[in-house]
Amino acid sequence: MSNTHPVVLLVEDDPLVRMVMSDTLTDAGFRVLEAGSADTALVLLEARNGIVAIATDVDMPGPINGFTLARLVRRSWPSVGIVVASGARRPQGAELPAGAIFLPKPFLPPALVAAVESVIARPISEAGHADPRLPFADAPSKSLAGGFPEATREPSKD
Repeated sequence: MSNTHPVVLLVEDDPLVRMVMSDTLTDAGFRVLEAGSADTALVLLEARNGIVAIATDVDMPGPINGFTLARLVRRSWPSVGIVVASGARRPQGAELPAGAIFLPKPFLPPALVAAVESVIARPISEAGHADPRLPFADAPSKSLAGGFPEATREPSKD
């Protein structure tokens, strides 16, 4: 990373999980803003310039879940990278916006860092599509479960 610390907005309602994720991202060289709900995250996005990525849980209090937040972010802040994480739900259909990464919980800290670095590295066009010259750009979204050995994978049925 350069001398400037990229700003990541972390959205997680569980304070202990949020603390661990925040420490992980801070240790990796990011400046982390924290929100306990999607509503708070939207307020922070409106009030602050320079957020390069958002990492959000899916199930949170309030009317907006992480998938809906991800779609709102893609529409209103198309250059912001998006990582969505959940241990309870997997994205269905168009729940995950183009260019976003899904990270199944539980995951090891390097998987979170890799996901955030990945979404920051691939600019999103005004239309919400990843730059085709960068990795993962051919897929509308990417799950890291099979892409990084650090990510937890579901046991095989064999």
